[in-house]
Amino acid sequence: MVNKIIIPILGLVLMALAACGSEPEEAQTSKEHVWKSQTQAIDKAREVEGILQRKQSQDSQENQ
Repeated sequence: MVNKIIIPILGLVLMALAACGSEPEEAQTSKEHVWKSQTQAIDKAREVEGILQRKQSQDSQENQ
């Protein structure tokens, strides 16, 4: 009697775990992470910061 209740419940739990554990094919093949656009924006901002710092140092050397 107990087996008639436990076996279907165990089957449902195993199916739910299998469904949760699988990833879509896009996620498996994609090497990009979720924050790629944000990290690209930060990298671009760092590049711009470097350009501005070089320009500022050039301007300060010309003014001296």
